[in-house]
Amino acid sequence: MARFWGILSLLAVGAASLHASGPASVNLGMLDATAQESLFAAWEAEASGDGAKAARLALLVSTPQIVRVRVLHEARGDDDAMNALVEDALAEWEAAGVSFVLTESAYPEPHLTIVFREHVHGRRGPIAGKTTSRRTVTADGALSIRTTIEVATRSPFGGRLASDAVRKTLLHEVGHFMGLRDVSDPRDVMGPVALAISNDVRLEERHLQAVLQLNIEASRLARLSPAPVAEDPAYRRPVVFTFPS
Repeated sequence: MARFWGILSLLAVGAASLHASGPASVNLGMLDATAQESLFAAWEAEASGDGAKAARLALLVSTPQIVRVRVLHEARGDDDAMNALVEDALAEWEAAGVSFVLTESAYPEPHLTIVFREHVHGRRGPIAGKTTSRRTVTADGALSIRTTIEVATRSPFGGRLASDAVRKTLLHEVGHFMGLRDVSDPRDVMGPVALAISNDVRLEERHLQAVLQLNIEASRLARLSPAPVAEDPAYRRPVVFTFPS
């Protein structure tokens, strides 16, 4: 959670990216709590010889190689401009080894739905963006992901947010979709969005490597069982940007 009072304030952890396959290769410091917990549980299951459980847990934190994305506009404004920001943000994240395919159809259900609203509301009032995800592993080992990213187009004061603020929010929230955590540096994609200064930031190699190595390790663990058994859906904790109360 991050508060908007000129600059958002967020918890920060960072580390250098690694490249070998296996637990030591995963940059845990850049991952969110859900991804960390699932990985530790998967490694524990692997060590105990329960390959099916390890595979199931690994799939719950992985990102599909091809992600279907649907964009909805519930805010008044320039839809074409918002679509261009989405395409730009997704193109940057594709360097992490993931392909995003935009679709206008609700069927088959997209993995990721991005909704633009003038205002997004959290438990404590207006927020700038929120990611909510539901992940399930089916009986035949298929991963089902239904994630919604809500993006505000206006500040709590009514003014339209600058395009670089909306774009950074998109990059940031897609990072959460792929398992990354918040940091405190406003110059970082996973850091706070500023109201009064530029938000013109780009993904760095460490962001891409963190996602890439997470997916490589999840793929390794998933191969421990040819057909993981089904379990109850896993719900990621909602991640939000909040404005000042």
